[in-house]
Amino acid sequence: MSDATGLGKLSASRYWLNQSTRWVVAAGGAGVIGAITLIFAYLLWVVAPIFVPGDIESGEQFLVVERSPVLVDVSENGETLMRLSA
Repeated sequence: MSDATGLGKLSASRYWLNQSTRWVVAAGGAGVIGAITLIFAYLLWVVAPIFVPGDIESGEQFLVVERSPVLVDVSENGETLMRLSA
């Protein structure tokens, strides 16, 4: 080092510390930008189907056997809660 007081140039260790800090901060910033991009992509993936028109497909066919009910339990608001058949 040509400067005896150390004011003109940084020492070698300080120079490498500054360079490594610069790269760490840059990597952290890139990581934050990447995380925000991934969050946006995930939200777009989850929210986009809401705006697609819906369609109804016929599901499986169930065999229903008509039996006379032995007990029908109805709630206070008129919904059938339980139906027992013979």
